[in-house]
Amino acid sequence: MTGYAYLARPGHTNFDYGFWDEASNSHWHANHFEKGPADPMKVYQSTRAKFSHVFEESPGQIRFGYPDFDREVFGVAKAVNYDPTRATKPDLTSPRFMGPTGTPDKTIDRVFRGRATLQLGSPAGAVRMVQQALLDLGYDLGAFGPAKDGVDGKYGEKTSDAIKRFKVAENLGAQSKGSTDRGVIYRLDDLFPPAAASP
Repeated sequence: MTGYAYLARPGHTNFDYGFWDEASNSHWHANHFEKGPADPMKVYQSTRAKFSHVFEESPGQIRFGYPDFDREVFGVAKAVNYDPTRATKPDLTSPRFMGPTGTPDKTIDRVFRGRATLQLGSPAGAVRMVQQALLDLGYDLGAFGPAKDGVDGKYGEKTSDAIKRFKVAENLGAQSKGSTDRGVIYRLDDLFPPAAASP
């Protein structure tokens, strides 16, 4: 950042810094104070495509990311004495993704841990769990399956399209891909938490 010169742009957010979060497949970034306590710092979440896209602000003036950025620098750092389990959920918690024995469905758990994705040909049981969650969130999955509600255990075009729309709505990464990845399961797990215990 040698030679950095802050360029204030009235009416813009004027971001300061950001980082890539593997768990949600998104960038988190924040702006600094502009006018003191009356204008507090705000935190934003963006897809990688939005955070890093190239655009022409005026003829011949190429910029990156947002108009708010003076410049953009990507770096890689290795954390020391860092416990990633303190920044991410160590396990699935939603009853939606539990198997008959009360433990996480093996396929869903592999996706949650970033070791697999759900797509065409994936195990029907895991696909049905995701389809039911999408249906309960109001996504149209077509008239397939026993109840004609789209929950049929087959990862078809309707399911893929619903996942793309879910990624856009939840500002997750890989929005052009209809596969169910870690970010999708992570977010669905948040949206369908365990029932609160009675006092």
